[in-house]
Amino acid sequence: MPQVRQQYYINPFLQDIDNVLATSRTKYRLKANCTAVNTTMWHCLNNVEKEATVLIDGHGAQAGFNEPVNGISNGLSGEQRIYCSPAQIATWLHQYWTLPTSHVKIRLLGCELNHVAQQLAIELGHLGYANIVVGGYIDSVIYDGFDAQTGRGSAYSLVDLGTHNQLFSKSDLDGEERLEWFNAQGQKVTKPFFEKCISV
Repeated sequence: MPQVRQQYYINPFLQDIDNVLATSRTKYRLKANCTAVNTTMWHCLNNVEKEATVLIDGHGAQAGFNEPVNGISNGLSGEQRIYCSPAQIATWLHQYWTLPTSHVKIRLLGCELNHVAQQLAIELGHLGYANIVVGGYIDSVIYDGFDAQTGRGSAYSLVDLGTHNQLFSKSDLDGEERLEWFNAQGQKVTKPFFEKCISV
């Protein structure tokens, strides 16, 4: 049986305005190694293990045409689109959801969120998360389907190369830097490594 790591999935939005985040919620709820967190509950992260990965879902949220990403959102367009800044997310993690300050690893699931990951890491550093490392994708994250029984994704990943999309086996991508990771000082670091401890 394959070994995986413990994950905690967070969608901070009460309302999704497209099917991308709704599909993501379904996928992560099905995964045996993942707990889908009810973010309407205070202290919902206070028992998260230091070595687990906290996954935060949301679209890359453009401030405007050709401007840098400044947060995450619940949709790609529309009047009901809501934005969350790195400072807001850090406050929720610390003050309301009470993620332990000893926590290490957070990964953002949306497109082109590496700069948001850097800002979130810095914000969490200001709140006492000295060992935090936050990762964000440098390119588009393209939905590649999942097993309806287990929630596990396919062995392939569709990568936006700018001029076209290309399918890669996930083993081929091991050496590719699709994610950037940042520490509490905003410095680029390597991905934190923890042993896989759950059989699925």
